Amino acid sequence: QLAALFLDADPWTLGAEEVRTVRFDQAQVDRLAAWLLPRIVSPARARVAFVLAGQETVESRASLALPLSRWLNLAASGRVRVEGGRLAMHGLHLRLGRVVMPQPLADLLAPLLAAGISAERPLRPLLAAIRELHVEPGAVRVSYGRVAAPRGPLAELLWGGQR
Repeated sequence: QLAALFLDADPWTLGAEEVRTVRFDQAQVDRLAAWLLPRIVSPARARVAFVLAGQETVESRASLALPLSRWLNLAASGRVRVEGGRLAMHGLHLRLGRVVMPQPLADLLAPLLAAGISAERPLRPLLAAIRELHVEPGAVRVSYGRVAAPRGPLAELLWGGQR
């Protein structure tokens, strides 16, 4: 079911002015994360979960493997938007283990984190194609246009090779 949704949503096959909108519910996001994350990072090194809380808010939890069979738990939440290919993050809350980052520091880090994510080579062409991304309670809706770049490794995973 998820594979069919992605095959029908391939942004490399759209016309120059064509825009498509897809909606992923929480269960689909969970399946996508369960399928995609082990292809990016070993489950023995990291585990990640996302919650679509609504009001443009995404929550994420991660556990990162440390030496000596220990794990570091991370939690982040905040309002996330993408409009016209630009990622914005606001109201960021971060926790590393038991330490909660002071809100003024988190507020300073939010635009830097958004810029860092936006600068990631595999994500740049995908973000540039996104017209709007809206998080609703238990779902995310994405409107996007044609990707004007060669397929990279992330696209190869999601949509396969050239068609």
